[in-house]
Amino acid sequence: MGVKQGAMNRISSTYRRRLAVLLTIVLGVAIVWITLTPQSLPESGAIPLDKIAHLVAFTALILPTAWLYPRALFVTLPLAVLLGAAIELLQPLVGRGREFADFLMDIIGLGSGIVLGAGLRRLKITSA
Repeated sequence: MGVKQGAMNRISSTYRRRLAVLLTIVLGVAIVWITLTPQSLPESGAIPLDKIAHLVAFTALILPTAWLYPRALFVTLPLAVLLGAAIELLQPLVGRGREFADFLMDIIGLGSGIVLGAGLRRLKITSA
């Protein structure tokens, strides 16, 4: 019985890692496509919608790794930071503006996603 349970833990652990990698790649591709398409979000209120979009997108980007495969953060986090920087450098090529504030919101989003992922991991551990 202990062997089966150990095997199930390995399977579920492998599944979680693969799911985290797959979701992160899919979200990364979606973010690149959306941010490098020649369009802009309308500005509204005190905080422009594009800043909120950057925050939400990069929170979502890092969340699967932070929640399901936190050991991979040492690779995923620097790559996500580089992705945010590359997007800002490339956006003028598609008629969009380059803004340091967007990159800053990407970084804040990454931090938010890591904190949220850690919280979700903790909820799972304490409720089991």
